[in-house]
Amino acid sequence: MNIFDQWNELKKQADEKECHRYFKERDIFFAKLGKNIGFEQDGKGQHFSRPILIFKKFNNQIFWGIPLTRTKKRNKYYYSFKYSEGIESTAILSQIKLFDSKRLEEKKGMISKSDFMQIQNKIADLAAGRFFSPACAGAIPKEFVSKVYKNNDIQSNRHITLIAHNIRSLWNVGSLFRSSDCFGVEKIYLTGYTATPPRREISKTALGAEEWIPWEHQKNPEEVIEQKRKDGYRVVALELTDDAVDLSAYEPPEKICLIIGHEVTGVSDDLLKLADDVIKIPMFGKKESLNVSVASGIALNHLKSA
Repeated sequence: MNIFDQWNELKKQADEKECHRYFKERDIFFAKLGKNIGFEQDGKGQHFSRPILIFKKFNNQIFWGIPLTRTKKRNKYYYSFKYSEGIESTAILSQIKLFDSKRLEEKKGMISKSDFMQIQNKIADLAAGRFFSPACAGAIPKEFVSKVYKNNDIQSNRHITLIAHNIRSLWNVGSLFRSSDCFGVEKIYLTGYTATPPRREISKTALGAEEWIPWEHQKNPEEVIEQKRKDGYRVVALELTDDAVDLSAYEPPEKICLIIGHEVTGVSDDLLKLADDVIKIPMFGKKESLNVSVASGIALNHLKSA
């Protein structure tokens, strides 16, 4: 009996199972991957099994899973992490596929929330074509790209990143994620003492956007500004100053790094000095101020669509 015949017999037995194992996202199970074709990932041993990560649960029967390997690899198609008291593993991101839970055997552990979020971001980047040509982006269903990562640069030729510095309210941080999703922000840099996910307060106003919008925490915004400028971004601060340009009169460049600051004191003088441009939203009332998340939404709408 050749190896394909051996697997077919085991596959028949798995298909005859009447019960489905309970599973949830972030779980790691041994699963019967079988003997596959070409470069598709195979299982190992007499049961053709391999650890997989439950990436997206659709119902109690089916899910997207990512095969794991013990081999350490460091490129855009892999992500290495540790789980269950230091077990080292690498997710083979390019091998994500649909599985039936009848393939599941024993549970091995669970990946941390932070590592899981990093994998979500890397999968979203792959799906959006950010690591390869748009012609290859169709390898992953379009509905995944549009739902999990709406702000992809296949559909937009203007690139916007956001620096949110010293934002004190977690609810405002969540609102920034939600607005960023709406207006196609590619990445949010949470700098200074701005809070980071996962936090209940952030999730309440982000409505899940914090799970797929790429973000990074950096203590010093100056380092982010320096790097974005090297990458060809024009640094734009949103602040009410005497020499600021009215938002409606501002012509956005192709690459923009927008800085927003503290809810009361705004963008600091030190950061304003580092900005290439300063823009403002004209005020006609007595208060002459807007909530930082509202102001950023207005600014992002113009920067994206003008």
